[in-house]
Amino acid sequence: MRYTEAAEDTIEPSDELSANKEDNMIKSDEFIYMPVMNVSEAARFLGVGKKIVYQLIDFDEIRAVRERGAILIEKRSLEDFRASGKLT
Repeated sequence: MRYTEAAEDTIEPSDELSANKEDNMIKSDEFIYMPVMNVSEAARFLGVGKKIVYQLIDFDEIRAVRERGAILIEKRSLEDFRASGKLT
């Protein structure tokens, strides 16, 4: 599923479907809230490496979508994860 910007604070899926594994990145809801960060920014924000950020996405700890080849991570989910204390 491809995601397109629908409003200034959300990203919603378009009707176009794809068979890519990355399409499963969005969890629970069908949209994410802005602002978003790329993987490098998210790693810097959490104080970890990019590999850890990819693992957090795989383990459904943070919410992300793939848009035009870039992985976009919801900043709100990063803040929630950091506040949960799971990283220490």
